Amino acid sequence: MDRNQTHSIHYLNDINLSMRKTKTIQEKQTQSFRMYRALERHCDKHEQIIALYPDFQVSFAIFKTKIVAIIELYKLQELQKKREIAKRLDSKNKLCKAGADIAGLILINMKTVSTISLKPEVLAFHNELFKMRDESLAARIQDIHDSGVANLSTLSQYGVTSSLLHAFQEMITDYFKPADGREFAEENAKICRNLRSLFKETDIFLKEKLDKNLSLLRKKNSQFVYGYKENRIIHCAN
Repeated sequence: MDRNQTHSIHYLNDINLSMRKTKTIQEKQTQSFRMYRALERHCDKHEQIIALYPDFQVSFAIFKTKIVAIIELYKLQELQKKREIAKRLDSKNKLCKAGADIAGLILINMKTVSTISLKPEVLAFHNELFKMRDESLAARIQDIHDSGVANLSTLSQYGVTSSLLHAFQEMITDYFKPADGREFAEENAKICRNLRSLFKETDIFLKEKLDKNLSLLRKKNSQFVYGYKENRIIHCAN
């Protein structure tokens, strides 16, 4: 095995290890978040009891702000994913529209100039192209371009020029080239770091503030304390 192959194997192993670690972290965060929300609901149900103990009440209020902060980060993460999907769909929409427009001009010319040889694959409508998977779309959209090039001399009267087809080819190449996900990855990594930091901070706060202040309620509110401890346990999903 040569050095390049060895390097590639190590690189793939590093990626797989990183993905497994990320998945494990996300699973732990999900379990912790379920516990946070269960604890929050339990305390909210007993707000009249909590109101009698200002130190616990203040700690609980701070705890709730941390839950809100986590939710906002989750929303930001989801919004980031939706933006990436929307960007990709917008590019596909523009590509399919350009392809359908050129295919339409080719079809019009085919009806008036009998010498044009046209593949059936060239006939295409925007909606039809847009619904196609990328693997099938790549061949179909390239057929439209290549048919335009093959019949350029007769299509020029309809505005299908070499510069137009060149721009169309660049659009095809740009859409189907491997995506550069560095910007998305960097933004997502930043959100993940913030989430890890916030979960760690919240766990420490629970242990050092809310759990300790619970001792104030033990004597007169045993049921509340029992429920608090039950909800404080992290239950792993099956």
